[in-house]
Amino acid sequence: ERYYINFPSSVLALDSLIMFLSTNALSKRALSVTRTTSLHAARALSAATTTTAKSQPINYEVRHSVSKPAIPALGFGTWGVDNFSHDVMAKSVDVALKTGYRHLDCARVYGNEKEIGAVIADNLKNGTVKREELFVTSKVFNHEWATAPQALESSLKDLQLDYVDAFLIHWPFQNTPNMAGPRIAYQIEPLYATHQTLNAMQVKGLTRSVGICNASIAKVKQLNAMCDRDQAVRPGILQNEIHPYFQQKKQLEFCRKEGIVLTGFMPLGSPERPARSRRDDDPTVMMDPALHAISKSCGYSVAQVIIRWHLQRGTVCIPKATEEWMIRQNLQTLDFTLTEEQMQTIDALDKNFRYHRGEFLTWTDDMEWEELWDYE
Repeated sequence: ERYYINFPSSVLALDSLIMFLSTNALSKRALSVTRTTSLHAARALSAATTTTAKSQPINYEVRHSVSKPAIPALGFGTWGVDNFSHDVMAKSVDVALKTGYRHLDCARVYGNEKEIGAVIADNLKNGTVKREELFVTSKVFNHEWATAPQALESSLKDLQLDYVDAFLIHWPFQNTPNMAGPRIAYQIEPLYATHQTLNAMQVKGLTRSVGICNASIAKVKQLNAMCDRDQAVRPGILQNEIHPYFQQKKQLEFCRKEGIVLTGFMPLGSPERPARSRRDDDPTVMMDPALHAISKSCGYSVAQVIIRWHLQRGTVCIPKATEEWMIRQNLQTLDFTLTEEQMQTIDALDKNFRYHRGEFLTWTDDMEWEELWDYE
């Protein structure tokens, strides 16, 4: 059994303070100190009570795959953006594994798979987790399509694993940030060819499932149609931006109908997202009054409320955290439920507001970023 300290009411002020500081771009050290100081203050101000964490896992079968692996609905994100070093993210993964997380969302472009691999190896060696209990995702980046097998081999070497549980196409486009050569227009043929390459690696046992990220319904339908034509395995996982202000309701319904596991990144609105995904007038999800009201009424933090909303609507959720208390709090979302009324209140917050627009992937100067997403 694991035990956690609850401090329901004062954690609201802590959430607000952290969000204010992060959105006002104070130094990382100041933010870290404030988090720590505020946490101690919150514990002191609240009547702390000890509760037993049930930590009941929620898993989804990846139906469109060779081996039908089970993916834990609550995962751990590992993108450090520009704010956290590879070592910091690796230490966070170590805490996460020791706390009870069994799903790690990695990617080659994050640059930290080697450090995370050392942590995974250590926890496997020490018996913290068994390999069959762990679900590890990696992703092939835009410029690596032609060398996807080598990319996966490199990830396996860095992660110190014989296989990953999911290997995803990171974007359905081949352009990259600060691309030197001519930009490449979207075409379904090379995308499908890359998917088929990943399928071949799945047959070899180097990955247990394949899928795609940052793709519209229209693009997934194109991939599915070509897979059906050739009797090939469809993408089993779709990973996209999802949060209360961008709920992707049509995509969720599409994935349910087609038997695709839908994973939401930026589940809290990613207050530490990179500058290219940030604008001065962006709304801040975690400052929403309705979410704070639910947080106050149920005794869990705003972040916990949002994560629980993700889990209850049937999506996989991969929040990132670097502080041990945050990591533990996020795992506690397996131990409570929101009421139907609370779920409906959050459902009503949808603004169809996308933070992560991908403007750097366009292939003409006058192209609207919405075209990348087929105006969905």
